[in-house]
Amino acid sequence: MDEGIESAKERMIENAKALGADGVYAVSIATPQVASGAAEIIMYGTAFKYVN
Repeated sequence: MDEGIESAKERMIENAKALGADGVYAVSIATPQVASGAAEIIMYGTAFKYVN
């Protein structure tokens, strides 16, 4: 499951960068279904752009 969480985190960061974000905060992780060696991992957060 650690690999899945790491993969989800990397995808979230890549998507935020593609939007021009400087970072992501308020990240949540959910694993609603785990069965037979497979897991559903949901990770989401709010991408932000720092404005000075």
